[in-house]
Amino acid sequence: MSVLEAMSFAKPVVGGDIGGIPEQVRDGQEGRLFEPGNVSALATILDDLAQNPELARELGLRAPPAAGK
Repeated sequence: MSVLEAMSFAKPVVGGDIGGIPEQVRDGQEGRLFEPGNVSALATILDDLAQNPELARELGLRAPPAAGK
């Protein structure tokens, strides 16, 4: 549910590449995915988004229109 909530508010999704998350989020399109347990990859993604707010904004705006419903 939180993936769709983030998308409905035009926020980029950062999630583990596991379960249903990759079915809703394409890495580099609507958000970023990392391998579960890879803390270094997660930190890199979060740092990248913090340092590049325009990228974070663009990822959030790419959410499918259905996410807001």
